[in-house]
Amino acid sequence: MEKEAAGSCQHITNAFEKLGSRLVDEFRKLAANSEMQTDRLIAANALLGERMLAVEERISALESKP
Repeated sequence: MEKEAAGSCQHITNAFEKLGSRLVDEFRKLAANSEMQTDRLIAANALLGERMLAVEERISALESKP
């Protein structure tokens, strides 16, 4: 009976270790995807900021003309 209980506990321990490994792997994938998406959004935001500055400069130049 004790051998069965020990075997069952070992099986549960192994199952939890596998589950933990799978969760960590999936979290790493999610984190990598999120990081790539964040980098893209930061780059797009910088580009929009540059374009907005150029538009503001053009508007200022037009407004300053007599």
